[in-house]
Amino acid sequence: SSAASDVYKRQGKQPRWHSMRSPDRQTLLHWPGLDSLPARGALVLFFLGFFYLFYGAAAWLADFLPWRIHPGFEWEKSVPFMPLSALVYTSISGLMLLVLFVIREVQEIHHLVRVLCIQTLIGALFFILIPASNNFPPRYSSEALPQIFLLADALNLRNNELPSLHVCFAFTTVLVLSHYARTWQTLLLSCWASAIAVSAMTIHEHNLLDIAAGMLLAAWGVRHWRRLSGRTRVPRHSSGQTPL
Repeated sequence: SSAASDVYKRQGKQPRWHSMRSPDRQTLLHWPGLDSLPARGALVLFFLGFFYLFYGAAAWLADFLPWRIHPGFEWEKSVPFMPLSALVYTSISGLMLLVLFVIREVQEIHHLVRVLCIQTLIGALFFILIPASNNFPPRYSSEALPQIFLLADALNLRNNELPSLHVCFAFTTVLVLSHYARTWQTLLLSCWASAIAVSAMTIHEHNLLDIAAGMLLAAWGVRHWRRLSGRTRVPRHSSGQTPL
């Protein structure tokens, strides 16, 4: 194989087995190194502070508005209430933290945080200007509910139905990670985000239109991330060939 490599070098070409893999896609997970951990951690803390500042402010301001829209469909009232699916719902934290161990460049994480903050502001404006409430029947008494559901319900605050930022962030994360993942890895991540979206209905937090609006906001956000990061719609490869 060394002789074959020498022939390719003399011809100014790369062997096919070298060009099959993009540098972005050699390994999905990696240890970022101690030198970049402070910057990555600072971005996480900044986003958490930004999110709960504007998310909480929107929930508080919407309390003063006398109107509500009800975007739910009648059939959604029959969606079973499954409080234990809050385990899936809260797994979004693990999904989003993958970003720290997948994206190599801190600058691209910075761009993603910027997009998430813009999505938070857009969601907050909707929560204030068009406050919505779901049409699910009342849930069981809190004494009978598992602690994981009570935690999810507390973190959700109130007046934050349309769009679902939970779904928006899940799909934004997966679409960004797809630039670094192989096809089967992207499928698994997509299933994870889809399960989170379904769980938003089965814990009676969001209606279908909330979820659809969150996915549309995610699609816009990823396009904006691509522009900021200088990436094309299709992930870049070292020689234009699809990696194995």
